[in-house]
Amino acid sequence: MISEKIVRQTHRPYNEVISLFDSEISREFKLFPDRVMNGKLKDGEIRAVINPPMGFSDPFKSRVKGVITEIEGTTQINLHVKPAWIIIAFWLFWTFVLSIFLFQLDYKNIDFSIETIGHIFLFGVVPYLLGKLKVNWDKRRLLKWLKRRVLTVPNNGYSK
Repeated sequence: MISEKIVRQTHRPYNEVISLFDSEISREFKLFPDRVMNGKLKDGEIRAVINPPMGFSDPFKSRVKGVITEIEGTTQINLHVKPAWIIIAFWLFWTFVLSIFLFQLDYKNIDFSIETIGHIFLFGVVPYLLGKLKVNWDKRRLLKWLKRRVLTVPNNGYSK
C-alpha cells in the first residue's frame, strides 16, 4: 500500500502529548510554514498535512490522519501518512493516459508491442515510486519529530 503507518507508545500523560501536538499544528495557511503540520486536532483525532522542511511551500504535502488515545497509563499514538490528493489525481490521470496508449497499440508487430508495453510499464511505475518515496520521506520526518519531542520523557532530575 502507498500509505505509511506510525504506531508508538509513550509514558507521557495524554494531556501533555495532546499539548505537544497542538503546539506543532498550525491552523491557518502560511506560505512559509514554521510548524511541522497544518490542520486540526480535536478530541485526540488528528487531520493534518506535513509541512516541508525549511519553511518552503509544497503542493505535494502528505496527509496525516490519526488518533491519540490513553490505554492503561500509556499514551498510544496511531498515525497514517498518505499521499497528497494532487499526487493521487496525477496517478489516476497518468494511468488513464497509459491505458489509452495500451489499448491503441497495434499487436501485429510483436517486438514493437513488447518494447512498448515495457515502456508503458516503466512510465507507470516511476511516478508511483516517486510518490511512495515522498510519503516515506514525510513519514521519517514526522517520526524524527515524534522521537525528539514526544516520545522522549524528560528525566526531571530523577534516576531509576
